Amino acid sequence: MNELLGHHIETEATNGATPILVSGLPGNMATLTAEALSQDARFNLLPFATTSERQRNTSQRLNNGRRVNLLNYYPLDLPEGTIAIDFTTPQSAEINAINYTQRRIPFVMGTTGGNRDAIEEMVRNSEISAVIAPNMNMDVISRQIEIDQIAEFDPDFFRGSSVHIRESHQKTKRDISGTALAFKAQFERHGAEVAPIESIRDTEAQLSLGIPNPDAGHGYHWIWVTNPNGEHIYRFETKINGRESYVDGTLAAAEFLHRRMQEGARGQVFTMRDVVQDLRRAA
Repeated sequence: MNELLGHHIETEATNGATPILVSGLPGNMATLTAEALSQDARFNLLPFATTSERQRNTSQRLNNGRRVNLLNYYPLDLPEGTIAIDFTTPQSAEINAINYTQRRIPFVMGTTGGNRDAIEEMVRNSEISAVIAPNMNMDVISRQIEIDQIAEFDPDFFRGSSVHIRESHQKTKRDISGTALAFKAQFERHGAEVAPIESIRDTEAQLSLGIPNPDAGHGYHWIWVTNPNGEHIYRFETKINGRESYVDGTLAAAEFLHRRMQEGARGQVFTMRDVVQDLRRAA
C-alpha cells in the first residue's frame, strides 16, 4: 500500500497531545477514528494520512470541516511520539507493519486479516511496541476476560459442555463474524464442544430478533452453554449498533500505547485485553 519515501511535511506543534497518523483513509473505520481524534484534546490528528495508490495526492474533509491530505508514503519528519492507527486492508497490513517497525512508529492495528504471526514477530524484534486487535469493542473484550476468569477459577466449568453461537451482521458481510470465531476458539480451549456457528443475514429474521436497523453496520452475538447434564450454565449476548464503540476502544488503545512507550515498553505486542485490564486497574 505505502512506499517509504524521503518526503518532508510541515506539522504543527501541540500542547502535549499525542500525534496520531491515521492509515486507511477514506475507509469507514479510519474516517470515524480520524473524526473522533480531531475532537479529542488528548490527541493531535496530523494533517496528513496514508492511503492507497489510487487515493494518493487527494484530500478528505472531515465532518468538522478539517481537511486531511492523503499520501501513499510516510513522511520522514513525523513529530516525536507519533503513533499510527491502522484500519487498512489485509493485503496492506504486513507491508504497513514493516514500515512502522523500520521507522520506529508505534501502532494500533485494528485491521483484520493479514499474516498476524509475522506482524507480531516484527514488533517483538523492533524498538517499538504495538496494540494489535481485530476487535476494538471493549464490551466484547470484557466478556472474553470473564470467560477466562471463570475457567481459571474452575477449570472444569466448561469442559464437556456444548456451546451454540448465533451471530448477526449486515447482509453485506459475507463471512462468519470474527468475534464469533474468537469466542468459538476460546470455548474450545476450555474443553467445550462448539456447534457450527449460525450466521444470520436475512433482514426479516434480524428484525424478528429485535435488531433495529439490520442493513446498517451491526454485530449481535447470542451464546448458550449447556453442560453434559443438559443444564444451561452460561448465556450472554453482545449487541453492537454502529461503529462508535470500536472507535472508543481504538482511542483507548492509542492512549494506552502512548503511556506504555513513555514507560519504556519496547518489542511488546499488546492486545485489547491489556487495554481493558489497564482501564480497570485505573478505575
